[in-house]
Amino acid sequence: MKPVGTGRSGLCASPFRRRRFAGYFLWCVAAGLLLFFCVDAALAALPPEPDWKARFNYWTARGRRSFPEPRLNTDWTGTLKSGVTVTGVLMQVTESGVEVADGMNTSRYERIALSREDRMRLFPEDYARGRALERVMEEKHTYQRQSNPLLPAQLITKLRLLTSVQFDEYARGLSGYLLLQEGWVQDVRLDYFGGSQAVVSLTPLDQDSLAVVCVFPVDAEEAGTLQKGAVIRFFGPIRSVRAYPGIIRVTLRDISIDGMKSPVDQPETGENNDEETR
Repeated sequence: MKPVGTGRSGLCASPFRRRRFAGYFLWCVAAGLLLFFCVDAALAALPPEPDWKARFNYWTARGRRSFPEPRLNTDWTGTLKSGVTVTGVLMQVTESGVEVADGMNTSRYERIALSREDRMRLFPEDYARGRALERVMEEKHTYQRQSNPLLPAQLITKLRLLTSVQFDEYARGLSGYLLLQEGWVQDVRLDYFGGSQAVVSLTPLDQDSLAVVCVFPVDAEEAGTLQKGAVIRFFGPIRSVRAYPGIIRVTLRDISIDGMKSPVDQPETGENNDEETR
């Protein structure tokens, strides 16, 4: 005789096994939901990506200003895309090509025929865009290796827990860290060298507790467009972090501004607004 509770018909007929199967099923569903919410929360906690196109435009503009002009009437050696080496005296550089004299003849080589390296040496736009691409790729690699975003609350907590010596040591380790943040424009002022610098608060302007502010240089065009109280999103490396009574000052360099929200675009705060939301 076939034992009761064995085989397919026995499994389906056993109330104990049906309950155990249902328990396993519910446990698997609960574990799946928990995993989903954990992954979703982890993804939400990841820092947003910087605007890499804006970053590329920033470095391109910097490259145009720093392009080292080629010296004419000097010996020059270049390479064509075909691999042929060209040697002679650099006579002229135009937007479309170069002229090189070899002692007997003067030859013209089109810009598109030159290697990428030589185009970067001769033409300001190729230099600027090539250098910008290199910098953006380097920054993107560095940014993606940073495990956690640096938040104002972290700096405040560190300052409260560490001694001044310990905080200074911690702050030195932040040099070069790529910071992506939003903050409120406090001021735009002249620096010691006649340029302009923005002072941006990472903590609300009406907050009475310890404040965290970022200071970084801006060009004349940006200095004229930034409005006090506006919210801006910016990205760039940290130069230094210093603690003063009531304030943590983060000095940045090579900053690009991804976006700005003017004060008139922001919801008003105050007693009337609070009463409406009650």
